Amino acid sequence: MKTTLSLVFLGALAASAQAYDIRYEGSGLGVGGVDYKFYGSKRSAFAGQLTFKDLQKNILFKSMCADLEHTISNGQVYNVVEKDSATQGSRISKAGSVFANNVASVNSDNKAAALQIAVWAARYGTNLNTNSGGDFQLEWSWVSSHGSIFSQAKAYFGNDDQNSAVYLKPSPIDGGQAQLRPVPEPFSLLAAGLGLAALAKKRRR
Repeated sequence: MKTTLSLVFLGALAASAQAYDIRYEGSGLGVGGVDYKFYGSKRSAFAGQLTFKDLQKNILFKSMCADLEHTISNGQVYNVVEKDSATQGSRISKAGSVFANNVASVNSDNKAAALQIAVWAARYGTNLNTNSGGDFQLEWSWVSSHGSIFSQAKAYFGNDDQNSAVYLKPSPIDGGQAQLRPVPEPFSLLAAGLGLAALAKKRRR
């Protein structure tokens, strides 16, 4: 029984890594018109929580952008492959950890914007300074008028110990915008494994 459970449980984990389609359902909490520089070019974007539909499981999930190089629009469907952020290199690992450690606290527009900014800074930069720190830099004029969001973003940026997230990598890479999705709780995965094991046992009988 122990061997069967282990195999079924590992099978459930492996199945979650297969490619599948997600559809962008629109923006949730957040703030528009966030001014920043990306690779030296000035841009403005919505920073906040996004809603997607997992078309395989027919469920909605909350996400945040981990990709400033591609855009998406409401209703767009694209294929993704789930990869644990810790396997994707230090910057994605940092961004996934920032997201996973703080996403549960997002309950307002400002907090959603702050967490998204922290994720972008972790993904493309080395800190949240406005005059240094890599390929993502907030515009000082925006920061000066949104001090509370910036302060919250700095707090989120520093809270990235241990936890990780799932990195939804578009397939092909330019087929959509990469997202971060919370890792299912270990208990949820165990329950799924136990359920599959019980079903397998019932079928054998």
